[in-house]
Amino acid sequence: MLSRFLTVLLPLTLWTVGLLGADGDKLFFSRDFPGSVPEYFDVTVDTNGKVIYRESLDDELPIEFQAPEPEVSRMFEISEQLGYFEKSFLPPKEKTAFTGNKILRYTKANGSSDEVEFVFQDDAAVLELVCWFLRVGNTEWHRINIERAVQFDRLGVNKAILQFNSAFDRGRIVAPRQFLPLLENISKDMKILHLARSRAAGLAEQIEAGAVSGE
Repeated sequence: MLSRFLTVLLPLTLWTVGLLGADGDKLFFSRDFPGSVPEYFDVTVDTNGKVIYRESLDDELPIEFQAPEPEVSRMFEISEQLGYFEKSFLPPKEKTAFTGNKILRYTKANGSSDEVEFVFQDDAAVLELVCWFLRVGNTEWHRINIERAVQFDRLGVNKAILQFNSAFDRGRIVAPRQFLPLLENISKDMKILHLARSRAAGLAEQIEAGAVSGE
């Protein structure tokens, strides 16, 4: 009975691992959009959920955090559906406004990689993939915005937290737990306005409680 169970389970397990990409595989996205803030950013995520965010190719202080496993699994699943970007995307059916040059790249553990360059895609799978990376970019903008306010503009901390709070409430933040150390430090910093400290403490409590779906 046990051997029969293992016979069924093993292929299923191997199929699942294959679906999510091999250990060591990485998924890369970049957007180069002059005039936007930031003008450039890129994101690398591996199969273990480690994310690296940069705002330049030679960024000396990249941001690293751990993304939720279900989201990471879905991104690698979509990458497999798209053939790991071995072929160029079909052109979109309709012309759209310029939203920045984008690159999607899949790098396997053995070092081989394939990539596609595009501006816009109306394919549902590509859109889902791109939207997740844009959410990461938006998330890290808020993180950097709050950190800069704490360092250079303490009176602006409350505004920065309000902006983050709005994005958080709309489900636009990826891996909100990465904000916990920052919010907790703000809540205890007596040099920051009481209102900002109170908001930071409240947000930290929501995040700790897993208020965001999927977190």
